[in-house]
Amino acid sequence: MSDFRIEDHAGQALPQSTTWAQKRDAIKASGLRELFPHWFLYGPKWLGTDGGHKRPGNPHTLGPGATDNMHTAGPLGLCIERVEAGEAEGVGLAMQSTGPEVVVLDFDHVVGTPWAGEAALQFSATYVEVSPSGSGLRIVLSLSDEAERTAWAGVLGAMGKTLEDGRFKLPTQDSDGVGVEGWQGGVVAWARLSGDVVAGTAGQVCGGCAAGLQWLAGRLAQARRGGGAGGAGGGAKPAGAGSATATVDPFDVLETYRGGFERTAKDAVELIRKDIRRKP
Repeated sequence: MSDFRIEDHAGQALPQSTTWAQKRDAIKASGLRELFPHWFLYGPKWLGTDGGHKRPGNPHTLGPGATDNMHTAGPLGLCIERVEAGEAEGVGLAMQSTGPEVVVLDFDHVVGTPWAGEAALQFSATYVEVSPSGSGLRIVLSLSDEAERTAWAGVLGAMGKTLEDGRFKLPTQDSDGVGVEGWQGGVVAWARLSGDVVAGTAGQVCGGCAAGLQWLAGRLAQARRGGGAGGAGGGAKPAGAGSATATVDPFDVLETYRGGFERTAKDAVELIRKDIRRKP
């Protein structure tokens, strides 16, 4: 279990103090094995020559893997064996091997920004870990109902993407150094895991994250308009944390839902009524 606490909005150094055995067991208990039949390895051996780009490793041959070729990936058990034999540093998810109901979010460089505590709190109902770099968060969630699928479409819409794209990337922002990336199951991509689960989060891949996705959509829409990924008001309470005032700009919501999918004006009004808390 990571030393990082949800309440730690200051995001001080996130020491990864857990042992490999604890991280391995956390990954095994997360439900990820059942969702992802194919996995990759990572470590210095697979660093590319193009500026240190991280590439997946093939657990069968210990050569390079390919995110669009599941024959170069393998089961979690084999990957764990390779790590424990000292042949790799860790394991990673092959996104093409899972279904569209699974979403992975990658928050880069969130240490020291309001993103750290807010993101962990918003997605505490599902699997949240400190990333292998120790400076970010990685989140895996399930789109278990229509509300979550709608909210995910809104996240994509906030970045000018559609459900057909199934992925987005907010490059690292100059104002705060934060970058955010997301992938839906089935896309050609991979995600390294640490197994360093954030204390106070579920530790298992679950649904129940519609509000968190709506929060993320608002933050992304704001960042695209030049507000910075950290968002206005930095330390404001996240949605659902007891604040009686709106934490998401109504225009963000309109832009988000309009961009992700087509809706009637009546539907949009209903969504705003449900999603935004107003003063009495």
